[in-house]
Amino acid sequence: MPEWEGQDEAWAVKVSTILLCDQVVRLGGIHLASKATGIPVSTVSDAVSRLETALSVKLFVQGAKGLILTAEGGRLSPYLAQATHEIFAIHGACGDDHANDIYQRSVSLIALFRFVDILESGSIRKSALRLQIGQPQLTRMMVMLEENLGVQLFERTRSGSRASPEGLRVSPHVHKLRDIWAALDSTSALRFKRHLRHWSFGGIPPATTDSPTAIILARIAANWARRFDTPLLMQPGLADSLLEGLEQQRYDAVLVDMPVNNSRLRSREVLRSHLSCFLQHEAPELTDAGSSSQMREAILKHPLVLPSRASGLRQTAESFLEHLLGPTWLSKVQLIEIDSIPVAVQLIVGHGYCSILPSGVGITSPKVTKIPLPMTFSVPLLLAWRADDRGTDMAQRVLQLLDMTN
Repeated sequence: MPEWEGQDEAWAVKVSTILLCDQVVRLGGIHLASKATGIPVSTVSDAVSRLETALSVKLFVQGAKGLILTAEGGRLSPYLAQATHEIFAIHGACGDDHANDIYQRSVSLIALFRFVDILESGSIRKSALRLQIGQPQLTRMMVMLEENLGVQLFERTRSGSRASPEGLRVSPHVHKLRDIWAALDSTSALRFKRHLRHWSFGGIPPATTDSPTAIILARIAANWARRFDTPLLMQPGLADSLLEGLEQQRYDAVLVDMPVNNSRLRSREVLRSHLSCFLQHEAPELTDAGSSSQMREAILKHPLVLPSRASGLRQTAESFLEHLLGPTWLSKVQLIEIDSIPVAVQLIVGHGYCSILPSGVGITSPKVTKIPLPMTFSVPLLLAWRADDRGTDMAQRVLQLLDMTN
């Protein structure tokens, strides 16, 4: 059986799906691709979802001004362009001069690849044996392929079937398309093989060595090694990239510090982390009554360092700053973004910055005051996983290790 036969839904993708996704990449948006092709927006959107699912890759993320290619999407986009070129060449060889008609065709990759396998095997009967499928099923698939392409690919003779002149013209382009698609799908194949070797877990970097996040991650790692034979690979990252990696199946589960608003993912709160405002001051004592006014004065007077919006900590800090300074708080402060708590601590201690950080961050300098934020501005720590069998299995394992299965 050929390597491509018997694979997952990546090989059952229709060529129209590839063409529509390539238009989205080229034009930079689903609505623009819909306008250019005359295909409904919902159909184009479904095509993107189908391709992402088939390849187990997130091609786009939603940005402020529309869709943005992910790093993986950027890496795969040249393959999409090459595949599109060969698909148009296949239809062109069949005499199809109406490009938009191609988007309506129901031609699947698997049918095209089985067509060239028949040519390589020498007959439909031999190909059916090689592919381990029924000869009538393969014959029906070829009849449908000819109908969809609008040409006769085979000449039927008493001794069997052989390629027609049209079939001979089409076959080189199908061969190239098969090679291109194999390269495109290698990301999914490698990911699948990796899953057979180990489980992958992502987590936000702990604020300190004795922070709740550090304790939880260490507990998971130590208990996993005692309970399960399959190795566990742990990787750090910011919440945004961890959730993206979870969808792309780079992780089986992740520990993040922001809400999970995705119907394909599930989550459960593990704990909450309290936050404090860290700032320099000269007054020897601080009363609760004066804490808000002192925070407001310090944040308006001194530079503010916060992590990027890819972290849940930043999102909670923004909610507090809006509460403290109003909805236009960003225009009132001098902000620097750094995704490193040790660097933020150095900026506070040595350069007079202020910041909002987990309360457990230990700053021993007598010049620095820590003012706890109201409990309503705490950060949730969530275990998140995909709503599939593997993701659910991983979540159950982790919750067992944390004694949170009830």
